[in-house]
Amino acid sequence: MRREEWNRLRRNGGAKVAKEFKGLRWLLLRNWENLSPAQKGVIRDLEKANKRAFRAWQLKEELRDVMQMAPAKAKQALDDWLYFASRSRLEPFVKLARTIRHYRESIEATNEWGFTNGIAESNNAAIGRIRSAARGFRDPESFITMIMLARSGIAPSLPWAT
Repeated sequence: MRREEWNRLRRNGGAKVAKEFKGLRWLLLRNWENLSPAQKGVIRDLEKANKRAFRAWQLKEELRDVMQMAPAKAKQALDDWLYFASRSRLEPFVKLARTIRHYRESIEATNEWGFTNGIAESNNAAIGRIRSAARGFRDPESFITMIMLARSGIAPSLPWAT
């Protein structure tokens, strides 16, 4: 959303405003409670300067809040969020609302039970690093052995590591 607004500002001849807006990326990604008072003031100023970008930031924060609620309360709050996101006329959020509707059952289960695919993603990243560091394996068994050693936490003590 921020990039779309930045490109729109550049196309409409507002190079200076576009450059200032581009610098807001990391600020807009941060959580409200982690912002300094000065940064909170920048977000408040954004409401007047660029309503579309402010609404996108607001929808992001609201969805984050919904995911931290108790499951029963989160269901109603998610209904409300989906209603507003679908009618926001912000294409990325309309698309996100469709995606959430499609996976809603799984999202609600994640919220209720607190299970995520974080461990699987961590393992996949580690396997990718092993594969990259090895520059390829001739034997699949060697690759599997390296994965098992790296992910099990068992490592032989090497003479040069002591």
